[in-house]
Amino acid sequence: MRLAVLDEDDNDAARFLRHLIAALQKASAHIGKDVAEDLVADFASDSRSVLEAIAGDLAQVQHRIVLFLDDLQLVEGPEIRGILDWLINYAPRPLQYVIGTRRDPGLRLSGLRVRSQLLELGAEQLQFDAAEAVQFYRSRLGQDLPAQDLQTLLTKTEGWPAALELAALVLAGSSEPKAFIQHFAGTDTSVVDYLGDMVLSQMDERTRDIVFRISMFDRICAPLARAVTGANDAEEALLGCGRATSF
Repeated sequence: MRLAVLDEDDNDAARFLRHLIAALQKASAHIGKDVAEDLVADFASDSRSVLEAIAGDLAQVQHRIVLFLDDLQLVEGPEIRGILDWLINYAPRPLQYVIGTRRDPGLRLSGLRVRSQLLELGAEQLQFDAAEAVQFYRSRLGQDLPAQDLQTLLTKTEGWPAALELAALVLAGSSEPKAFIQHFAGTDTSVVDYLGDMVLSQMDERTRDIVFRISMFDRICAPLARAVTGANDAEEALLGCGRATSF
């Protein structure tokens, strides 16, 4: 499985192709190996040759490759959509896609729908219902929330799992959970900002400083965290944050 988190710079077709090939090569090193760099750089003049070369390499792969493309809504260039359209509809079957986007991807997916080769999950499918929220808070808090409090949180968060998780972090360290829920439900205007502030307030000053320093990055690793924060134990701090926020 390979993950590619997209950003606005990926609207450049050559850059997008380089990153796509690099991601696929982590699954199988020969994919795109013979695609000339100058051909990638001048993709617009001979796009079919580049895509057919990649597809030919994919056809030789004997195992399934799952390519995750996240934040597709940030990529709007017609060339990029053309690349994805071609690969999704014509690339060999070993390549499977998981696409994350905040709006309609604008891709030609009707053929996949007709052949029952497409699974689509929208906001309604991702929201927690009451039964799922009960199970979630039971596992996170070790006890059930009162039904009225649970319904209040569901109404306020619209069942958004990330918001329910942030609320669980606050509730786990709260001496007055009912007061928190009532206040949150009655006065908050920004779920993420409000709950994020509540979570940060429970951290010690040093951990909070590390979190602020690494928050400018979309992705973080231990060496980068050490370089940014100057903390030799940044890796331990990251692991601690991960344990505190994991499901």
